[in-house]
Amino acid sequence: MENNIEGGFYEIGAYRHNARRYKEGIDELADIQEMLKERIGLETFYCKSLRAFHERWLSHAEKASSNSVKTIWKEVLGESAELGRLHGNLKDRISDEIVKTITIYLKDNYHSSPFRSAKEVRDIEEQFEKVQRPWKKQLEKVEKARKLFHNASQKERSASVQKKNADGDPSISTDNARKYEARWQKTKEDVSSFETLYRRSVADLDAIKNDYIAQMCDRHFRQRHKHIMTKTILGEVIEVLREPDSLNWCIGRKDGKKGLFPAAYVERLK
Repeated sequence: MENNIEGGFYEIGAYRHNARRYKEGIDELADIQEMLKERIGLETFYCKSLRAFHERWLSHAEKASSNSVKTIWKEVLGESAELGRLHGNLKDRISDEIVKTITIYLKDNYHSSPFRSAKEVRDIEEQFEKVQRPWKKQLEKVEKARKLFHNASQKERSASVQKKNADGDPSISTDNARKYEARWQKTKEDVSSFETLYRRSVADLDAIKNDYIAQMCDRHFRQRHKHIMTKTILGEVIEVLREPDSLNWCIGRKDGKKGLFPAAYVERLK
Protein backbone atom coordinates (compact mmCIF):
# COMPACT_ATOMS: atom_id res chain seq x y z
CA MET A 1 0.00 0.00 0.00
CA GLU A 2 1.16 3.53 -0.66
CA ASN A 3 1.56 6.06 2.14
CA ASN A 4 2.00 3.45 4.84
CA ILE A 5 0.04 4.54 7.93
CA GLU A 6 1.16 1.82 10.29
CA GLY A 7 2.28 2.96 13.71
CA GLY A 8 1.55 5.92 15.92
CA PHE A 9 -1.77 7.70 15.99
CA TYR A 10 -3.50 5.49 13.41
CA GLU A 11 -2.83 2.20 15.19
CA ILE A 12 -5.84 0.40 16.61
CA GLY A 13 -6.35 1.59 20.19
CA ALA A 14 -3.69 4.32 20.00
CA TYR A 15 -6.47 6.91 20.46
CA ARG A 16 -6.39 6.13 24.19
CA HIS A 17 -3.48 8.55 24.38
CA ASN A 18 -5.86 11.30 23.19
CA ALA A 19 -8.45 10.36 25.79
CA ARG A 20 -5.78 10.31 28.49
CA ARG A 21 -4.50 13.69 27.34
CA TYR A 22 -7.98 15.18 27.61
CA LYS A 23 -8.31 13.79 31.15
CA GLU A 24 -4.89 15.21 32.04
CA GLY A 25 -5.96 18.62 30.69
CA ILE A 26 -9.07 18.56 32.87
CA ASP A 27 -6.99 17.58 35.91
CA GLU A 28 -4.60 20.45 35.18
CA LEU A 29 -7.49 22.91 35.00
CA ALA A 30 -8.83 21.63 38.32
CA ASP A 31 -5.37 22.07 39.86
CA ILE A 32 -5.13 25.59 38.42
CA GLN A 33 -8.53 26.37 39.89
CA GLU A 34 -7.39 25.25 43.35
CA MET A 35 -4.16 27.23 43.01
CA LEU A 36 -6.07 30.39 42.07
CA LYS A 37 -8.50 29.96 44.94
CA GLU A 38 -5.49 29.87 47.24
CA ARG A 39 -4.12 32.98 45.49
CA ILE A 40 -7.47 34.74 46.03
CA GLY A 41 -7.17 34.00 49.74
CA LEU A 42 -3.65 35.45 49.80
CA GLU A 43 -4.70 38.57 47.90
CA THR A 44 -7.69 39.06 50.22
CA PHE A 45 -5.46 38.84 53.28
CA TYR A 46 -2.89 41.16 51.69
CA CYS A 47 -5.52 43.78 50.83
CA LYS A 48 -7.01 43.68 54.32
CA SER A 49 -3.54 43.99 55.85
CA LEU A 50 -2.67 46.99 53.64
CA ARG A 51 -6.01 48.62 54.44
CA ALA A 52 -5.46 48.17 58.19
CA PHE A 53 -1.87 49.40 57.82
CA HIS A 54 -3.03 52.48 55.90
CA GLU A 55 -5.78 53.40 58.35
CA ARG A 56 -3.60 52.90 61.41
CA TRP A 57 -0.69 54.98 60.17
CA LEU A 58 -2.81 57.62 58.46
CA SER A 59 -4.34 58.58 61.79
CA HIS A 60 -0.83 58.70 63.20
CA ALA A 61 0.38 60.89 60.32
CA GLU A 62 -2.39 63.41 60.99
CA LYS A 63 -0.76 64.12 64.33
CA ALA A 64 2.59 65.08 62.80
CA SER A 65 3.66 68.56 63.82
CA SER A 66 5.29 69.48 60.50
CA ASN A 67 3.10 69.89 57.43
CA SER A 68 5.98 68.85 55.15
CA VAL A 69 6.49 65.64 57.12
CA LYS A 70 2.75 65.05 57.12
CA THR A 71 2.61 65.48 53.32
CA ILE A 72 5.46 63.04 52.67
CA TRP A 73 4.03 60.58 55.17
CA LYS A 74 0.65 60.67 53.43
CA GLU A 75 2.27 60.19 50.04
CA VAL A 76 4.00 57.04 51.29
CA LEU A 77 0.74 55.80 52.78
CA GLY A 78 -1.02 56.65 49.53
CA GLU A 79 1.22 54.12 47.82
CA SER A 80 0.00 51.39 50.17
CA ALA A 81 -3.62 52.38 49.55
CA GLU A 82 -3.11 52.27 45.77
CA LEU A 83 -1.26 48.98 46.00
CA GLY A 84 -4.10 47.54 48.06
CA ARG A 85 -6.63 48.75 45.50
CA LEU A 86 -4.72 47.19 42.61
CA HIS A 87 -4.36 43.87 44.36
CA GLY A 88 -8.04 44.03 45.24
CA ASN A 89 -8.77 44.44 41.54
CA LEU A 90 -6.44 41.53 40.84
CA LYS A 91 -8.33 39.36 43.32
CA ASP A 92 -11.64 40.29 41.69
CA ARG A 93 -10.32 39.56 38.20
CA ILE A 94 -8.97 36.17 39.22
CA SER A 95 -12.30 35.33 40.84
CA ASP A 96 -14.68 36.80 38.26
CA GLU A 97 -12.76 36.23 35.02
CA ILE A 98 -10.67 33.10 35.49
CA VAL A 99 -11.98 30.94 38.32
CA LYS A 100 -15.53 31.49 37.13
CA THR A 101 -14.53 30.61 33.55
CA ILE A 102 -12.81 27.41 34.70
CA THR A 103 -15.80 26.47 36.87
CA ILE A 104 -18.22 26.89 33.97
CA TYR A 105 -15.91 25.05 31.56
CA LEU A 106 -15.48 22.09 33.91
CA LYS A 107 -19.21 21.96 34.58
CA ASP A 108 -19.98 21.85 30.85
CA ASN A 109 -17.10 19.63 29.72
CA TYR A 110 -16.42 17.11 32.46
CA HIS A 111 -19.00 14.85 34.07
CA SER A 112 -17.27 12.40 36.38
CA SER A 113 -18.58 9.01 37.41
CA PRO A 114 -17.77 7.09 40.62
CA PHE A 115 -17.59 3.74 38.82
CA ARG A 116 -16.46 4.56 35.27
CA SER A 117 -14.33 7.10 33.48
CA ALA A 118 -15.87 10.51 32.86
CA LYS A 119 -18.58 10.81 30.23
CA GLU A 120 -16.42 13.00 27.98
CA VAL A 121 -13.51 10.53 28.12
CA ARG A 122 -15.87 7.68 27.20
CA ASP A 123 -17.28 9.78 24.35
CA ILE A 124 -13.78 10.37 22.95
CA GLU A 125 -12.99 6.65 23.09
CA GLU A 126 -16.34 5.64 21.59
CA GLN A 127 -16.01 8.10 18.70
CA PHE A 128 -12.51 6.85 17.87
CA GLU A 129 -13.66 3.23 18.20
CA LYS A 130 -16.50 3.93 15.77
CA VAL A 131 -14.06 5.36 13.23
CA GLN A 132 -11.61 2.48 13.67
CA ARG A 133 -14.19 -0.33 13.53
CA PRO A 134 -14.25 -0.78 9.69
CA TRP A 135 -10.48 -0.37 9.50
CA LYS A 136 -9.92 -2.90 12.28
CA LYS A 137 -12.29 -5.39 10.63
CA GLN A 138 -10.46 -5.13 7.31
CA LEU A 139 -7.06 -5.33 9.01
CA GLU A 140 -8.13 -8.59 10.61
CA LYS A 141 -9.12 -9.91 7.18
CA VAL A 142 -5.71 -8.94 5.80
CA GLU A 143 -3.92 -10.63 8.69
CA LYS A 144 -6.02 -13.79 8.33
CA ALA A 145 -5.36 -13.92 4.57
CA ARG A 146 -1.65 -13.30 5.14
CA LYS A 147 -1.41 -16.23 7.53
CA LEU A 148 -3.27 -18.51 5.12
CA PHE A 149 -0.95 -17.46 2.29
CA HIS A 150 2.13 -17.92 4.48
CA ASN A 151 1.07 -21.38 5.67
CA ALA A 152 0.14 -22.44 2.13
CA SER A 153 3.55 -21.30 0.87
CA GLN A 154 5.31 -23.35 3.54
CA LYS A 155 3.27 -26.43 2.64
CA GLU A 156 4.00 -25.91 -1.05
CA ARG A 157 7.74 -25.72 -0.40
CA SER A 158 7.59 -28.88 1.71
CA ALA A 159 5.52 -30.72 -0.94
CA SER A 160 7.95 -29.58 -3.64
CA VAL A 161 10.91 -31.00 -1.72
CA GLN A 162 9.08 -34.29 -1.14
CA LYS A 163 8.19 -34.55 -4.86
CA LYS A 164 11.79 -33.93 -5.93
CA ASN A 165 13.05 -36.52 -3.48
CA ALA A 166 10.46 -39.01 -4.73
CA ASP A 167 11.39 -38.35 -8.37
CA GLY A 168 15.01 -39.19 -7.60
CA ASP A 169 14.28 -42.28 -5.52
CA PRO A 170 13.90 -45.49 -7.61
CA SER A 171 12.43 -47.30 -4.60
CA ILE A 172 9.32 -45.08 -4.69
CA SER A 173 6.47 -46.73 -6.58
CA THR A 174 4.75 -45.01 -9.49
CA ASP A 175 1.53 -44.68 -7.49
CA ASN A 176 3.32 -43.03 -4.58
CA ALA A 177 5.18 -40.73 -6.95
CA ARG A 178 1.85 -39.67 -8.44
CA LYS A 179 0.54 -38.97 -4.93
CA TYR A 180 3.52 -36.69 -4.23
CA GLU A 181 2.87 -34.98 -7.56
CA ALA A 182 -0.84 -34.54 -6.79
CA ARG A 183 -0.10 -33.20 -3.31
CA TRP A 184 2.36 -30.68 -4.73
CA GLN A 185 -0.12 -29.55 -7.39
CA LYS A 186 -2.78 -29.12 -4.68
CA THR A 187 -0.48 -26.96 -2.55
CA LYS A 188 0.38 -24.85 -5.62
CA GLU A 189 -3.32 -24.25 -6.22
CA ASP A 190 -3.77 -23.30 -2.56
CA VAL A 191 -0.87 -20.85 -2.76
CA SER A 192 -2.38 -19.21 -5.84
CA SER A 193 -5.82 -19.06 -4.24
CA PHE A 194 -4.62 -17.63 -0.92
CA GLU A 195 -2.28 -15.18 -2.64
CA THR A 196 -5.26 -13.85 -4.61
CA LEU A 197 -7.28 -13.62 -1.38
CA TYR A 198 -4.42 -11.80 0.36
CA ARG A 199 -3.91 -9.31 -2.47
CA ARG A 200 -7.65 -8.64 -2.66
CA SER A 201 -7.88 -8.01 1.10
CA VAL A 202 -4.91 -5.61 0.94
CA ALA A 203 -6.54 -3.78 -1.98
CA ASP A 204 -9.79 -3.51 -0.02
CA LEU A 205 -7.85 -2.08 2.93
CA ASP A 206 -6.11 0.41 0.67
CA ALA A 207 -9.49 1.46 -0.75
CA ILE A 208 -10.73 2.68 2.65
CA LYS A 209 -7.40 4.13 3.79
CA ASN A 210 -7.95 7.76 2.79
CA ASP A 211 -11.41 7.88 4.34
CA TYR A 212 -10.03 6.32 7.52
CA ILE A 213 -7.23 8.88 7.74
CA ALA A 214 -9.64 11.78 7.16
CA GLN A 215 -12.05 10.60 9.85
CA MET A 216 -9.26 9.98 12.37
CA CYS A 217 -7.83 13.46 11.74
CA ASP A 218 -11.27 15.00 12.12
CA ARG A 219 -11.78 13.30 15.50
CA HIS A 220 -8.28 14.33 16.56
CA PHE A 221 -8.79 18.01 15.75
CA ARG A 222 -12.14 18.07 17.55
CA GLN A 223 -10.56 16.62 20.66
CA ARG A 224 -7.48 18.84 20.31
CA HIS A 225 -9.71 21.93 20.40
CA LYS A 226 -10.71 20.99 23.93
CA HIS A 227 -7.09 20.51 24.93
CA ILE A 228 -6.22 23.97 23.59
CA MET A 229 -8.79 25.44 25.99
CA THR A 230 -6.51 24.50 28.88
CA LYS A 231 -3.60 26.42 27.34
CA THR A 232 -5.87 29.38 26.58
CA ILE A 233 -6.96 29.64 30.20
CA LEU A 234 -3.35 29.31 31.34
CA GLY A 235 -2.46 32.22 29.06
CA GLU A 236 -5.22 34.31 30.62
CA VAL A 237 -3.91 33.47 34.09
CA ILE A 238 -0.41 34.63 33.16
CA GLU A 239 -1.71 37.90 31.69
CA VAL A 240 -3.79 38.70 34.77
CA LEU A 241 -1.05 37.84 37.25
CA ARG A 242 1.62 39.70 35.28
CA GLU A 243 -0.03 43.12 35.60
CA PRO A 244 0.81 43.96 39.25
CA ASP A 245 4.39 42.79 38.77
CA SER A 246 5.19 45.53 36.24
CA LEU A 247 3.56 48.56 37.84
CA ASN A 248 6.74 50.71 37.75
CA TRP A 249 5.95 52.90 40.74
CA CYS A 250 6.74 56.60 40.44
CA ILE A 251 5.90 60.00 41.90
CA GLY A 252 2.86 61.18 40.02
CA ARG A 253 -0.52 62.83 40.20
CA LYS A 254 -3.81 60.91 40.32
CA ASP A 255 -7.24 62.49 40.83
CA GLY A 256 -5.49 65.77 41.60
CA LYS A 257 -3.38 64.25 44.35
CA LYS A 258 0.37 63.88 44.38
CA GLY A 259 1.87 60.60 45.60
CA LEU A 260 3.47 57.26 44.71
CA PHE A 261 1.44 55.53 42.01
CA PRO A 262 1.92 52.95 39.22
CA ALA A 263 3.38 54.81 36.25
CA ALA A 264 0.81 53.38 33.85
CA TYR A 265 -2.05 54.94 35.77
CA VAL A 266 -0.88 58.49 36.55
CA GLU A 267 0.73 61.64 35.26
CA ARG A 268 4.40 61.25 36.09
CA LEU A 269 5.93 64.19 38.01
CA LYS A 270 9.61 65.09 37.88
